[in-house]
Parts: sequence; structure tokens; C-alpha cells
Amino acid sequence: MGPAMAAWIASRLTGIPFSFAGRAGDIYPPDGALKEKIRDSLFVTSENMTNVPYLNSFLPQAASKIYGIYNGIASGSFKDAPVAMKPPYQLLALGRFDRIKAFEVLLHACGILKESGLDFHLTLAGDGPRRLQLKYWTYRLGLKPHISYPGFVPHDRVSELFCSADIFVMSSAIHKSGDRDGLPTVIMEALMHRLPVVSTNVCGIPEVIINNETGLLVRQKDPPALADAIRKVISDRSAALEMAEKGRELVLKKFDPVANHGRIFDLFLEKAGGLHNP
Repeated sequence: MGPAMAAWIASRLTGIPFSFAGRAGDIYPPDGALKEKIRDSLFVTSENMTNVPYLNSFLPQAASKIYGIYNGIASGSFKDAPVAMKPPYQLLALGRFDRIKAFEVLLHACGILKESGLDFHLTLAGDGPRRLQLKYWTYRLGLKPHISYPGFVPHDRVSELFCSADIFVMSSAIHKSGDRDGLPTVIMEALMHRLPVVSTNVCGIPEVIINNETGLLVRQKDPPALADAIRKVISDRSAALEMAEKGRELVLKKFDPVANHGRIFDLFLEKAGGLHNP
């Protein structure tokens, strides 16, 4: 049982109002009570704008209570990645090893890069249920010399990984069940480090990675396209850094923690009959 379901049940039992955040894992695929939870809530938030019309579709008459509010990204704790962009080119991927991160697609793209003779190294950080499958593909594709698996990395050490990389790659995909990412925070964190990003055009990712402007986007589940995008970033360091800088500016504008947290605070006060006077 997820927290939104627990809050809904508690609200029905006690009469205490509730709200919930409609994150990707909570709404894709939808459970049997999503429509009822929207109906009975004070308001619903989404961490990206892509999910707002989707949530609206369950109960169109409740559209006025569904809000897209980005998470806040604090700007003061990010060092600039040097981005040497020299061989061996340092690729970084970071996240839970599950079906929606689709890291096996990235491994197949790395297999293409290896066959083309590119000198690179991928750090694939994280852990999860697909760890053994990823290790299998690493062996099967002959990528063992090109890939390291540091395992789960504590948040206070993640910055070291960003600052050691030339490119951050996120290969997210929509699973056949409908399960999908929302808007991975690590993408914004990479941009805050001024690190070039290559990702896929699914879910909320295009709200941050605008193709050829703040990074490169490719189709999901397409290893050749992913490999081509990585090569394109490597081929023009100046253009890659310019995209990363534009991406950082976008994150600072859209993910300002004071503004976004203030919007949520205002919603609570509004529904309680108060006003927010900062």
C-alpha cells in the first residue's frame, strides 16, 4: 500500500482532509482507486507537467485541483564538472537498476561504441533487481574493461561522480506495463554540475532536456540512436558545454526551491482558508 492510498483510507475513517503527490510510480499503471483518491483529495500535485493532463483524464471535473509543481533544487552545493572530453571518455549513469531506467539499452549502446573503436569508460552506479542482468550483458557484450559498478553511492558522494564524468546518460524507457519514470532528479543535478546530458524523450524528461538546446534526446529503447548521441556530444566539447550551461539556467529558473515550495505551502494555506505572506 502506497502513502497516497494510506492517506485516503485514513481520511475516510477519520474525516481529516488529505492531499497527495501523483508521482510516476504511484500513477503508472494506475491503481483501481486513483479516480476516487483524486475526487476525495483537497488537491493533487505532480512533479512534472506531463502528468497533469493524464491525471485530469481520470476525473475531468476535478481538473482545478490538480497542480504541476516542480521539485526544488538547491543551487549552492554543486561544483562544476571539468568535462575534459578526452579519451578515455568518461560516461556516467546513475539510478536504481530497474525496468524503467533501461540501463540494458545503454549497455547495448556501449557495445556499439566499443565496436566502433571509441575509447570510453562507463561508471554505472546504483543497485536494484536488475543488477545480475546488467552484469550478464556487460559480460556478453565484452564490456567488462569499459564498465565499472561502484554499487549504491551515498548522496554526499554523488557529486564526485558528476565531477569525474564527461557525459551523463539517462536511458529511461516506458515499460510495457505502463510503469515509467517521472522526471529523474539526477538529470537536474547533472546540469547543475554543468555536465552535458544525453537522455530519452519520454515522461517529463523533455521538460528539462530540450533537444539540441539543453542536451540531446533520443527515442527510447534505441541503442544505435543513443550511441550516436553520445558520439555527437564527444565530437564538439564547446557545443556540449553550451547546452549544459543552458540546461543549468533552465533548472535554476524552473526548479527554484523557494518558489516551488512556496506554491505548495500556499496550497495548504488556501485549502485551510489562510494566505501566505512571505
